[in-house]
Amino acid sequence: MIAAVTFALNVSLVVSGHTTQAFYSPISRTWELMVGAWLAVGHRHGVPWLPGWRSVQSWGGMILIVAGLALIEPSSAFPGFWVLLPVLGTALIVNAGPNTFLNGRLLSWRPVVWVGLISYPLYLWHWALLSLVVIVFGDNSPTFRHVSRLVLVVVSILLAWLTYRYFEGPVRRSRSGFTTIGLTVAVATLGVAGLAVYVATGVPDRPASFVSARAEQYVKSMQLDALANSRDCFNPQTKMTFLQKQGHDAYLPDKWYCEVGDIHSKTVMLAYGDSHARAMVPTLDKYGKATNTKIVFSSIGSCLPLADVIVRTDYSSACHELGKKVTRFASEERPKAIILIEAWASYLGTGNIHIQHSITGEQALRTALSETLGFYQKLGIPVVLMEDNPHQLTPVPKAAIRFAVNPSDQRLNASAVTRLGDEQRQAGANSILKSVASQYPLASVLEVGDALCNADICPWVMHHEFLYYDLDHLSAAGALQVYPTFAAHMDAIRRHGGLSN
Repeated sequence: MIAAVTFALNVSLVVSGHTTQAFYSPISRTWELMVGAWLAVGHRHGVPWLPGWRSVQSWGGMILIVAGLALIEPSSAFPGFWVLLPVLGTALIVNAGPNTFLNGRLLSWRPVVWVGLISYPLYLWHWALLSLVVIVFGDNSPTFRHVSRLVLVVVSILLAWLTYRYFEGPVRRSRSGFTTIGLTVAVATLGVAGLAVYVATGVPDRPASFVSARAEQYVKSMQLDALANSRDCFNPQTKMTFLQKQGHDAYLPDKWYCEVGDIHSKTVMLAYGDSHARAMVPTLDKYGKATNTKIVFSSIGSCLPLADVIVRTDYSSACHELGKKVTRFASEERPKAIILIEAWASYLGTGNIHIQHSITGEQALRTALSETLGFYQKLGIPVVLMEDNPHQLTPVPKAAIRFAVNPSDQRLNASAVTRLGDEQRQAGANSILKSVASQYPLASVLEVGDALCNADICPWVMHHEFLYYDLDHLSAAGALQVYPTFAAHMDAIRRHGGLSN
């Protein structure tokens, strides 16, 4: 009964878009542990489950595991129903016992058993090493990427064996009370340390040393604007109870927005969107101050708050609620203009967004945009749809900074995405924006390609400053690079009567 309930919880979380909670919560994964417990109890007491057809069980289990490897992709709704493939496959193999050909011959082969013995420390070591190398050295060169991964796999295996041989084995064999006490103290210390970091909302960055002042200048430019980091401006859904953290959705507080620009002005504009909107706060703030305009702003990561759209995200209800709050605000306050800033192409995959479960992908974006623009058109409010900024294809080229005595724009831009490549990636989304906007006289599309790209590439850096702080989010310098284009577009709307004070 408990296993059935926790499996149902796992599926319901995944179906509702809460894949992160479903993956990490022990509550939604309890049924998997119980499958192993059933097997252990049954075999210990000589009452194995499914006592017949053992050979069929072992080969059937292997087929399920191979099917999981072949069919489960990064985009799959995992764990959900997909997790049945590896869990049931493993259970069938274990339940078949040692007397089948697969288990008794192939899986009992000493090299295979050895890999099984070190599998858990290997699991712990490989991801830490892979992640650390990418963070420190970058992952820009395909050759470096493949060679480094091969070397790291070998190093991970060596460290896993050493861990098993000199730590896990002795701990398992130890009958000393000191071992138990030592492990308990170590786990408790780590738990308290983790709790302290969580309560402090992180720890300060480690002090870094650079081989040159130019390198330090580059690194310091790789950051968000301080205002954009405000909790009021980004992800305002902070009032979450313990139960909500265990899988229920976040919700928006009464203060769901921040104010930038001339916050004392009675001339108001509204801007909102996802994390790409958050990155544009410096430009919005500068424009608001230059034109004596208060800009009400709100953003939630991976959120597309358009009419009736449901986004597959860890907090889809908060995103849907934001869509309702901005339209209510527009109806009551009648802002002089509305700016929508989104990573539009990110929502075009089938299943990423839907309307009433029947319309998905491009059709959902087109329909929701049309309804949203139609609503604002009836209110007489100009709407600006800002095209998304270019996305880089490789991680931030930190290695080019770390190991260069005098890093240069040219060196850092060697891995920048081509302009043509990014235009092709975003062509579908931009076509929808222009097509829908053309149906509403008060709607317009703001192109940012010329501000962030030259004829050939969309560079990582300009004038010794990073335009990005990660693959696809603009830094403060990158946002301000868009400012002249943004200001010119908004001024043109004002000249045509769309933004009267």
